[in-house]
Amino acid sequence: MPHNLLTKSLGFTESVSGEIEQIFSPMHLEAGEYFLKPHRPMDRIGIIISGVSRTFTVDEKGEEYNLVLSQEGNTLLGSFVPESSSDVYIQCLTNVEMQVAPVENFMDLLRQNNWVEQYFYSSMAKAHLRIQNRLTQYLRLNAKGRYLKFLEEYPNLINRIPHFHVANYLGITQTQLSRIRRTLLTAKN
Repeated sequence: MPHNLLTKSLGFTESVSGEIEQIFSPMHLEAGEYFLKPHRPMDRIGIIISGVSRTFTVDEKGEEYNLVLSQEGNTLLGSFVPESSSDVYIQCLTNVEMQVAPVENFMDLLRQNNWVEQYFYSSMAKAHLRIQNRLTQYLRLNAKGRYLKFLEEYPNLINRIPHFHVANYLGITQTQLSRIRRTLLTAKN
């Protein structure tokens, strides 16, 4: 993978690109591998170049709950507070190519460069908005409405990851998801 793929995909200027490329390095994770596990300090930040990951938590009964689905261009950071520990897992659902930097180096770059600072805060604001929208949709919409919103927000994701992860993300069973998909397909024809 070309080393400048990250800066090219993010659209930074040449001078900023050079600074970014000094601290980021490529990382490949296979489907099923973890970028982060709970109670470990967030010592790195990742930006997905290709692939899909999930951020999830596990309750006391061992049930998993998908909180966030991330794909190309999304930033992986277990907490909005860099260098803190997190209670979530970040696991790859597909093979993932990403660029990774030590959080300390990234924070130094952030303090020194307005372009990087704007990118980071914009990225965090978008992540916050995605989470907020997901919560309000869960409260306001029924299962079919949440699925339709999912298709709108993630148009290609349904064909890239196992459907049980989609069902989990929507807070429904796999059977409910199959019924909704069948109903929509029948209505379309």
